[in-house]
Amino acid sequence: MLPNKCPGCLEPVWFWNKVEETEDKGYSIAKGALGAALLGPAGAIAGVGGKKNKSITYACPHCGYRITAKE
Repeated sequence: MLPNKCPGCLEPVWFWNKVEETEDKGYSIAKGALGAALLGPAGAIAGVGGKKNKSITYACPHCGYRITAKE
């Protein structure tokens, strides 16, 4: 949830400007190494399994201060 006031300029913000949206695939080196140790090459591929992380960056319309929110 985004704040009602900008932490940069302390102005009230009704609508934040959406700047960029990124999505991390979620491959974990640690999960892949553990899977490889337990199950061999097929286990290394298991490191792909996991939650995808999505983050959106918003900017204050007054001063341009950026906030990153994760979904």
